[in-house]
Amino acid sequence: MKRSNVFVGLAAAVFCFSLTACELKPQVMDGPGMINEPDQWTTTENDPVKDGNDGGQTDTDPVGNDVSTGNDNVVTVDDETLYLSFINDECKARFDQVIKDKNEEYTLSGLVEAQADESYSYYYYYDENEEYDYSAVEYYSFIDCGDDGNKELALWVALTLYPSEDFETTENYYYIIKNFDGELRCVADDEASYRTWLYINEYGVMVKSGSGGATLFCADTSFVNADGEYVFDYTQNSHMALAEPMVPIYEMPSYVREDPDCYEEEFAFENEFTTDVYNFCEAPDYPSGMTSDENGKFDAESQKKYDQYMKDLDDYYAKNIYSFYDVYGNYVEPSDKIKKFLDKNSIEYYSGTEIDQIISEHEAEIGMTDKIKNGEEVKWIGINIPTYTEDDYIGSYKDDMGDENLQIAKGDDGKYIIQIGVYRLCFMPDGVGEFIWDGRMDFSIPDENGNNLEGNITLDGKNATVTFTYSEWEYINPGDQYVYEKVSDTPNLYEYHYN
Repeated sequence: MKRSNVFVGLAAAVFCFSLTACELKPQVMDGPGMINEPDQWTTTENDPVKDGNDGGQTDTDPVGNDVSTGNDNVVTVDDETLYLSFINDECKARFDQVIKDKNEEYTLSGLVEAQADESYSYYYYYDENEEYDYSAVEYYSFIDCGDDGNKELALWVALTLYPSEDFETTENYYYIIKNFDGELRCVADDEASYRTWLYINEYGVMVKSGSGGATLFCADTSFVNADGEYVFDYTQNSHMALAEPMVPIYEMPSYVREDPDCYEEEFAFENEFTTDVYNFCEAPDYPSGMTSDENGKFDAESQKKYDQYMKDLDDYYAKNIYSFYDVYGNYVEPSDKIKKFLDKNSIEYYSGTEIDQIISEHEAEIGMTDKIKNGEEVKWIGINIPTYTEDDYIGSYKDDMGDENLQIAKGDDGKYIIQIGVYRLCFMPDGVGEFIWDGRMDFSIPDENGNNLEGNITLDGKNATVTFTYSEWEYINPGDQYVYEKVSDTPNLYEYHYN
């Protein structure tokens, strides 16, 4: 089980399932701004056990179907049905070395609970006897790891923790689950949170990226192949705002940094340079179970672990390769002084064209074809969460005084016309809205004095809740909410002229 090391330190789907049939009618989230009904969903029915040899031995599969092993008396459960059983909390999947470095089987709800427990203990040092609150939103998608025609299950759990009354934080956990002859196993997992993002495509490619600061951008690329094996591709770290083309000091092994001829790393914010760092190995994990005294000194066993970690880290940095670019994105070479130092320490650097060729050859070796690498982003489907389409928003809405003070219409440019009125306070007719893939409408709208306000609109049946998230006007504050009830699917736009 591998987890990316680049950073150290939604009812939409209502499922009916029986022993003979499984029918789906979910909403499909198709990237930013798109929610579509699937063109076709199939109903899968298990073939009945044929009359034949009565001597076959009978067993039960994870869904509860009898599976006879005698001659032709075999009933198989297809991948999709088994994955849906897991989503419906009807069977378990194996998660080895995913949570607390244990090998465990979980239902979906059990997985979420265990993940919340680990998150609280890791980030906030809760022990097993402390109580805590959390909420979770789950999404799934069927993917085809390795482009072999067999389905795997991608799962995304957005887990919100409430470590104190006035603070909450959301951690995003991702899993890829594969069916191995009726046993579900998690074959890859990763997480993303503040300033990090994870992208998964239809063929099992995962790209984790994020910011390590104002001048550092990091990305890991990996994929799950057709056999369900996690395969690491490469890491790319982009160091920006450097005063000249150079290798960042802390991308070198420690023994190179200690070289008396090692240069000072300098930064600039005009005519700056960027160094891209590539590595085709995974960075080592910081050792677990480390103990130290009140002064921070490790005990003997922990010190041994730490020393080995630092050696492994030096070996990792020694495999880095580099490329240098000016502010216009053109490849440039370092100064003669820096070249001499890099050559002395066998530090390799290449042009952008050469880097592309190295990556291409590496990906050919690990089986990542262009089709796999360039597959479309997964279409996430919300689990047990109401999901609304763009058309659901369009219409006229009344406030609690009966005035039609919220209008939403489709504009010619693909965006939305938003008009918002607040009883005895204001009417703002010039808002622009954008439908977001997870089923909400974001908007920006000026008041009559040009002050900008921003927020979102969410639906709950016929009710629309307008929440302001940003305001330059003293009479509306971030967090203010107004609820309207839909009275018509046809918007009644007002032409409003300020005096």
